[in-house]
Amino acid sequence: MSKADETPAAGHNSAGAAELLQTIISRFEKMDEEREERVADMKEILAEAKGHGFDVKVLRKVLARRKRDREEVEAEDEMISLYEDQIGAFG
Repeated sequence: MSKADETPAAGHNSAGAAELLQTIISRFEKMDEEREERVADMKEILAEAKGHGFDVKVLRKVLARRKRDREEVEAEDEMISLYEDQIGAFG
């Protein structure tokens, strides 16, 4: 197998490969810009929540937990409680 066969642009002429590469890069850059906009919007939402008196740190934890399976979260909560009880964390 030659080096040309190992490249992602194998089978494309150099003009076609360059055009394909430019398209891929452009698509990626557009998605990256959109991601940055979404992140900015999310920060704005959290700032709004903070302005209404919500604890943003806790809100982030709630959001993360909502992404997980309920049974997994409940099992983790039980283990945390068990460990805290064993070490007298709040006693």
